[in-house]
Amino acid sequence: MTIAKYLNMIQEGYLLSDKNISVDLAKFESGESNKLLVVGLIGSGKTTLGKYLAKEYKAKSLHTDKCISWSLDEHPPNEKQFKEYMSCVKQMISSNTKSVVEGVGPLGLFNMNQKDVLNHPMIIIGKSVTASSLQAILRNRKIKESQFWKLLFTQTKMNLTLFQKQISAIRKARVNMPGAIVKEFKVPKL
Repeated sequence: MTIAKYLNMIQEGYLLSDKNISVDLAKFESGESNKLLVVGLIGSGKTTLGKYLAKEYKAKSLHTDKCISWSLDEHPPNEKQFKEYMSCVKQMISSNTKSVVEGVGPLGLFNMNQKDVLNHPMIIIGKSVTASSLQAILRNRKIKESQFWKLLFTQTKMNLTLFQKQISAIRKARVNMPGAIVKEFKVPKL
């Protein structure tokens, strides 16, 4: 690996975490917006934080993984499954119910139609690819040691190839929106 590639991986959050940030959180807290999106890599703590925030703000907790109709271990989704998934995620985000929507779903929706995602208050978790991937593996404590390295490689590849660039893009787009109120977000001990 060249030094340039290594430095690029570090900049993309491979080894080092970015700050967790909130964008326009006050709009959700005041009721001006009825959605709060929590985005981050697989294994970054979105679900735990989303459930906590839903309870704190007396909102419904919506988990975009519930929209998945295929086995993540078996194969990537076909075109029909992906469209159904994105439609389900869009319905979660566009519903009138006060809710905290968490998962990687908004990242895919962001790539398809940015305005569906960028108009909502958001918390972006900055946990690194390495830490997120390891946490995703460790949450399933029943894996055999022989499976660990294969799963870690697979998980890291998914976080790098599918989600890290999307997280960076959504962070940049959301932070640079005119009038956006961006603050560092301290994740409570959960």
